[in-house]
Amino acid sequence: MLPSFDGWRTREPEREYIDLDGQWRFASDPEVIGLDGGWNNSRFDDSEWQSIAVPSARDLLATAAFGSLDGSHFGGGTAFLDCYAWCRREVKLFGGRTERHLRLNFRAVGYSADVWLDGVPLGKYEGAHTLFSLPITDRLDQA
Repeated sequence: MLPSFDGWRTREPEREYIDLDGQWRFASDPEVIGLDGGWNNSRFDDSEWQSIAVPSARDLLATAAFGSLDGSHFGGGTAFLDCYAWCRREVKLFGGRTERHLRLNFRAVGYSADVWLDGVPLGKYEGAHTLFSLPITDRLDQA
């Protein structure tokens, strides 16, 4: 059974939503050291990482004259960076979360994603820019 994403557009009144668009912390990982380095841990210091606007395309960072990842030059690049990358964001959840069914919905991820919540793996996705959703309610107690 596939999750429905219609509620995101219509904002069903019986549901609450947190929009995760905006600024995220970002780091490329061409040497694939992130997992061994604990980059998935909630206590990892990412203060040296760049900021990236979501939605955007992190590939364009390696494009000459692209300038930044703030999205202001989206679509203006020509070169693409092919490597692992990490994106992190702190989110405050609603009160009474254990009595609710919570899902983390993604509307587009470029090819592959391993998703973590406070160091706990939520799941893996492969499929290039298609919608996917991961339940998080049961994982909040583990995080």
